[in-house]
Amino acid sequence: MSVQSQLFCQQICNNSKSSFTQSFMILPSDQKRAMTALYAFCRLVDDLADELSKIDYPKALQELQFYGELIENLYSQKTQIYSHSNHNFLAEELTFAIENFGLDKTYFVDLLKAMNFDLLINSKQQQNIIFDDFSQLENYCYQVAATVGLLSSAIFGYQKNNENEIENIKKYAHDLGLALQFTNIVRDVREDFFNQRIYLVINAKNSDNSDFELPKNFDEISWKNFENFIISQNILENHAKIAEQYFQTAFAYFKKLSPQTQNLQKPALIMAAVYRQVLKEIVKKKYNIFQNQKDQHFRLSSTQKFLIVSQMLISSDFVLNDQTIF
Repeated sequence: MSVQSQLFCQQICNNSKSSFTQSFMILPSDQKRAMTALYAFCRLVDDLADELSKIDYPKALQELQFYGELIENLYSQKTQIYSHSNHNFLAEELTFAIENFGLDKTYFVDLLKAMNFDLLINSKQQQNIIFDDFSQLENYCYQVAATVGLLSSAIFGYQKNNENEIENIKKYAHDLGLALQFTNIVRDVREDFFNQRIYLVINAKNSDNSDFELPKNFDEISWKNFENFIISQNILENHAKIAEQYFQTAFAYFKKLSPQTQNLQKPALIMAAVYRQVLKEIVKKKYNIFQNQKDQHFRLSSTQKFLIVSQMLISSDFVLNDQTIF
């Protein structure tokens, strides 16, 4: 069954057309297989929350609970044959990743908490303004992104007999995950708005010094008015600055890693270089990145991505030693 299982997970990666999947194509076969399984799992649970137009809330919740039970079964080493062949394929590939790379169950559990949260928001079971302060948003970013970074770092590899190395790799993966997710938030703000989601901390004042309140009905506010508000009140800039702070701390922890571990962790750093360039371009454009009304979020060109990856394969210094954006 393993060939079919691998093909199932690989097809999910191919369909996603994500830059993230491109970053681990250079990995040795076992690591590539484990990363493909991890990404397939993340894609499947994330799609439950993002595609509620194709599936109703109770069914999506039931599916998400199933994935939670699947993880429990894998870690309890409980043999389970599922009625759907795709679930058996996924379970086989995740078992391979967990057993060969010692993936921590905690990170899967925390990731699923974020997916449950997104499901509530997207199903309109909860109000649209969702974060009162940055500590709440950072916790969400940990659950939805840093967990994946921490799982990925275990697959990429590091010196597990060195306590300092373990501490630094975890801090690096955690902070890089938050940097990537905060960049996503700034980049995807238009797409999220039209999907009636807001992943921003809005604690600014209107020009008349009154508190800004987002109407419960999105139809009562236009994108242009919302865009003007979040740009004029430096809300996007505030989130971009936090993203850059986490990039800088992640790079600092990366420099503390042994040369061997740095080389193993190169795929994640390539992703960091791509995302940080996205952030730099957004800041350079002063957050006015949606001139075309059909644009959903800002993208680098294929040429830009190719140049970044090429530079990273030669040397990491250009991103690690780059001065802060702000």
